[in-house]
Amino acid sequence: MREAVNLAQRLFIDSDGHVHPVVTMFDSNGEQCGPEDAVSVVAGTEGRWFVLDLSEFGEGVFQ
Repeated sequence: MREAVNLAQRLFIDSDGHVHPVVTMFDSNGEQCGPEDAVSVVAGTEGRWFVLDLSEFGEGVFQ
């Protein structure tokens, strides 16, 4: 299964099909931002966290 990120809904789907909330988005300067400027995100919950570089997702990123 392919991973995907939906920034508008603040969701990340991992390769196992589990859905995790996107909790923070960062722009190219490392500042917190909204979906339109995000280049990386942190997603997850209690004990399972993901730091995601959005450039690695190509068309798997939805805004």
